[in-house]
Amino acid sequence: KSREALTRNVCDSDAYVDAAWSLRMLNEHDNAIALFKEGITKCTPSLRLYQWHIKLLEECNRTKEAIAAAHDAMLLFPDDILMKLKGALALPVLYDNDSEIDFYRHRFEASLQILQREVSLDTPETRRRAMFAIGNHSNASLGYQGRNDRDLQMQYGELVHRIMSANFPQWAQPLHVPAVPIDGRLRIGYVSSRFRNLSA
Repeated sequence: KSREALTRNVCDSDAYVDAAWSLRMLNEHDNAIALFKEGITKCTPSLRLYQWHIKLLEECNRTKEAIAAAHDAMLLFPDDILMKLKGALALPVLYDNDSEIDFYRHRFEASLQILQREVSLDTPETRRRAMFAIGNHSNASLGYQGRNDRDLQMQYGELVHRIMSANFPQWAQPLHVPAVPIDGRLRIGYVSSRFRNLSA
């Protein structure tokens, strides 16, 4: 049905997304990527088309292509923060050697520092875009480097905290923390929508 819709709507970016993702579900990843590229060439510029194209490139460990696509999208949609995140923080899942890990790790840290300085939260629209961006991005691929990610995740957490505090200032006030129990045992709770199939 998706392919039929595409033949009827040769310039419809949504039809390209649906058709390409159907191919992805059939494990026809190369054909899906080719279809995304065709849609980007033929259709009116579409953020959704770029978002799903980049998502598939990341899944296929085609990181350099994902970064390039994000940079192309940034030229067309300079105010979109998700594309800035993707262009700055994309990481491979598989690496050829330690030098490649070092390269992407340094790039990640430097890009994160730039994002900290450049992400604007001055208006309701920029705050909304920033919240959408962090809601559609994950640093899960950092774990595949096999390094200590504590400092990098803390830096990213500071960015997330700043964005969420700007959107929900009423929930960003410090809370009273109870004293540590006499036995020294702490009770920690976790809240996540991803427990069903992920660890975070």
